Amino acid sequence: MNTQQKRVGELLVKRNVFLTGPAGTGKTYTVKEIEKEFKQNKKQVYITATTGIASRNYENGMTLHSFAGLPTTNTDIKIILNKLSPIVLDRLKSVDLLIIDEVSMLKGETLEIVHLLLQHAKSNQDLFGGVRVLLAGDFFQLPPIYKNEQMKLLFEHPFWKSAQFVTVQLTENYRQQNDNEFQQCLTDIREGDISRKTLNYLESRAQEEDTLKKNYLRVFFTNKETEGYNFRRIQEINHPPVYLTSQIKTFNKYELPPDWPFQIPAYVTLKIGARVMISKNLPDKDLVNGHIVKIREISSDNKIIVVSFQKRIIELSHVTEIIFDNKQQKLAECVGFPLILAYGLTVHRVQGLTLKHVVIYINSLQFTPHLFYVALSRVTEGKNLFLITKKLFLKQFINEIRIIKSVYHFYTNNENLIDMNRDKKLDADLLTIV
Repeated sequence: MNTQQKRVGELLVKRNVFLTGPAGTGKTYTVKEIEKEFKQNKKQVYITATTGIASRNYENGMTLHSFAGLPTTNTDIKIILNKLSPIVLDRLKSVDLLIIDEVSMLKGETLEIVHLLLQHAKSNQDLFGGVRVLLAGDFFQLPPIYKNEQMKLLFEHPFWKSAQFVTVQLTENYRQQNDNEFQQCLTDIREGDISRKTLNYLESRAQEEDTLKKNYLRVFFTNKETEGYNFRRIQEINHPPVYLTSQIKTFNKYELPPDWPFQIPAYVTLKIGARVMISKNLPDKDLVNGHIVKIREISSDNKIIVVSFQKRIIELSHVTEIIFDNKQQKLAECVGFPLILAYGLTVHRVQGLTLKHVVIYINSLQFTPHLFYVALSRVTEGKNLFLITKKLFLKQFINEIRIIKSVYHFYTNNENLIDMNRDKKLDADLLTIV
């Protein structure tokens, strides 16, 4: 490990650490080196992430929900404890270092539940049951998704203060290290301070018509745009379409909201040869939410779909997603294939990825804070960034960029923050458990 990574390792001996920094500063690489170091010392390490795509950055990575056996709709710790499977309980008992990546999208209540689960599994009332925890991410990236409640960032949740994380910030950019102009553009967008030079740079990357190679990933700000693009792309495949509709049932007179976000799509049009993404973890198939697969065959009765992933050929059948209430009563279920077309993806689905080329469609002013920064920072070189928009609209779009003020204050007024590129020694106070 290099000097910075060793310092993070030193901190982890006595403190829980939040490893942060702009996109491309080596957070993922540092996490991998920390994992390697702890495993060499015979420690049990689990790497998790808030999304399936982000977990793919690591060998044997998994979503935090899979690791801890967390349901998607229930936060009652007593019910979760009663439903823990032996496999999940064994993981919780054995872990020495738990790593959670892309924590900008992590809810504070979820982290607190993990803390309680570890206390239970370890029979230890210390913080996280005595398990060391390393968080990684950047609060200038995508925030958690709240459906009806007011959005609350992880560091704004009451549990954050009691969790005693020391914040370590990396500032040296590796992803775009050969493109200083693009680096400065990203810094401006991240902090919401757009210079004329940055605006000119973005205008130079803009074009009104998409004449680019079709294998480049298209990124959109809305589901509607993404679905429209994917529909147009699948029309180009010279195979008959197969229209699949999931079966949705409700129970106990429950009225399911029409836009309920099942992981299984309500309907999808597929063809042999289509590029699709797995939208729900399939542990029995060793596939997770975010894996990109190609359709090889669809049975005549539409009950079996054969896909290829890496060098494997896998048969998929219907899966069931169930929604429970707080008393563990079944409210609704969706039965179908967890597959969505993947020629274009929303920004939420690409956070955590590094891409060689990215094509971003800019057609709307309505978007979540930090979306544009996340989309831009996926690519390694500015010459491989393409913006599909009218230049006049781009100016209006840039002028509307907003950041979350509390995030800015977190990074500028955080007394427990260590800048690895500035601070020359570890503050002894930070190594002391409060």
